[in-house]
Amino acid sequence: PQALDMEQISARARRYMQLLSQPFSSGGHAISLTCSAGIALYPEHGAATRLLGCAELAAQAAKRLGGSSFSVYDRSLGSNSRAE
Repeated sequence: PQALDMEQISARARRYMQLLSQPFSSGGHAISLTCSAGIALYPEHGAATRLLGCAELAAQAAKRLGGSSFSVYDRSLGSNSRAE
């Protein structure tokens, strides 16, 4: 409901990734998670039905950067049937 600018979106994504990276214990074992995330914005990146495909392309770009990061969709990332 509240429009965010890219700086706020990036700060929020970094915070979520930092929270996910905190080790936790399960069955006496320390477990750490990593996350690669893709961000797509409505309406800039298309209709609601298109956003998931755009976010997936952005997530793939984040993984290509080495993982444990996020990327925001833009047209240079290409397309696939879910995004177009």
